[in-house]
Amino acid sequence: MLVDSGRAAVALTVGVPALAACVPAPVVAGVSGAAAGWLAEFSNEIRGEIAAQVVEGGKWVFGKIWEGWSKSTNEVASKQAEEGFGFAGRTVYGHAVPGTTFVSLHRTKLDDATSDRLACVRNSGEFVVLENWAWKGVLAFVKQELGDKEGDDRLHALQLLASTLMPHGSVTPGKTPAETMSWVGYPAKEGGVEILKFADGGKEKVMVKASGYYTGSHGQATSHTFELK
Repeated sequence: MLVDSGRAAVALTVGVPALAACVPAPVVAGVSGAAAGWLAEFSNEIRGEIAAQVVEGGKWVFGKIWEGWSKSTNEVASKQAEEGFGFAGRTVYGHAVPGTTFVSLHRTKLDDATSDRLACVRNSGEFVVLENWAWKGVLAFVKQELGDKEGDDRLHALQLLASTLMPHGSVTPGKTPAETMSWVGYPAKEGGVEILKFADGGKEKVMVKASGYYTGSHGQATSHTFELK
């Protein structure tokens, strides 16, 4: 959970590195609670749709419109298994505007929002894997901007957020030498997104800046800072 603590502005470099070669690794799709946990909340907030679900045998079955994402989504999940995240959620969600699937990645069979990763995969093979603090920042940004909007106002805000906040390419991560700050940047369909984790007054905070989501005047990026909990 994150709590809004104001606005900030930080400039980070956004790049689009090529997809690393994936070595096949066993991935167990079937995390207890994941389908009804934080990924479901994330997908509900951004109006994502179910792209695939696990069937008998532990394999995802993709819906017709999302079949083109099957190969790249499975490759990313296999690659993440090599990094200790050998379990994937039972449900894959997708969002048509950036053309991206969303998959939860876990160290164990139980979902854990304090360590789980979120893989955001394009059918081209480009992908972004967000650590828990990064996807929490994105989710908090969405909730902050939607606020109490209803009807068409909420729908229009969601359409804009899908184009300017959802991942649409590969990731650029980094840390300071002393690891007092961590960051990740990725391109959206319009503009780019920069996410920074840092300590402030003994508390961990996350800043999310969307350069394509304007505030104040045209061309002014929107930035929110949240307390990480």
